[in-house]
Amino acid sequence: MTMRRPPPALAAEWRQRLKDDGFDDHEDPSGRLRTVGPQRGVDPVTLMEGNGHWLRSAEYHDLLLAAMHAPSFTQRWSPRQRQVLELHAEGRSYRDIRRVTGCGHGFDTATVAAFRREVGIRE
Repeated sequence: MTMRRPPPALAAEWRQRLKDDGFDDHEDPSGRLRTVGPQRGVDPVTLMEGNGHWLRSAEYHDLLLAAMHAPSFTQRWSPRQRQVLELHAEGRSYRDIRRVTGCGHGFDTATVAAFRREVGIRE
């Protein structure tokens, strides 16, 4: 038995009901995660809270930075991988990381994914 998407009208009605009940959906209608920016998260300047994106983002980057300060970081990762990870921990985009390092798309994403697994981030 395969699962099918509900008709668009029904899905829109469900989204509206959830929104009316105060649910803040992190997915767009296609099911992909929305890009969540300062207007929807916790603004680090005003600390106005939205859906908590800024708090989760800060915790994520703090976790990465802490793991990067471990002595094994320089032993386990090559200089190029460390550069990719440092740029990622700064919050730089993959496109920007590739521009700065000159690495290919597969190298940067695989490096970050492996580091996230090593740190214990499963999401």
